[in-house]
Amino acid sequence: MGKISIYKNQVNESNINSALFLQYIQTYGFDPDNYLYILELFQSAKESISQFLKPYRQYLLSRKVKYDELEQLGIDGAYGYINEDGILVPKTHFNDDQFLYTPTKRLYTPHSYSCPTMDDFDVIIANGISPYMNNTANFSQDKYLGFCMDDTDKNLDISVKRYEKLVDLINKKSRDEYVLEHDRISSEGKELCLIRKSSSFNTFK
Repeated sequence: MGKISIYKNQVNESNINSALFLQYIQTYGFDPDNYLYILELFQSAKESISQFLKPYRQYLLSRKVKYDELEQLGIDGAYGYINEDGILVPKTHFNDDQFLYTPTKRLYTPHSYSCPTMDDFDVIIANGISPYMNNTANFSQDKYLGFCMDDTDKNLDISVKRYEKLVDLINKKSRDEYVLEHDRISSEGKELCLIRKSSSFNTFK
């Protein structure tokens, strides 16, 4: 298994949760060497898992994306979201500023800009909560979806319940069985939740 090495000088206040979450999903079988194209959802560039996956082909899709941060961190992605049909990079002033005057970067079509399609990706990863999270159930890619939060966060119980509902939804639509993991890293004051295939390798416990 290809373990990602995360160095202390890469971790800061904004990305510590994603650094811990990446290590967590690796213990449950995520190996970036097994995938040709990795789609990450929900986070900003500075809070992303993708910043630790730059040796691999990755794409960060989120309404938290800022293009100057993508450029600064050297990761690929766009301001957008996943809907019921796939990936959407909508026509917004953020995307106009980035793409409209440099058409070689992104082709404009009515109401949106061209982008990779879901068929281009073979795994979806996400650390966090989003209004669009239930749409991940519509797609057959491998999934490692969850969160890393402070164990004192007032939204913790609500977040766990949302992932409990999501794993049920995924299992209704998927040919594979998915399970929900819920663990604590007491030394870090963090709780982690993860939806992953039941067949995924587990070295956490």
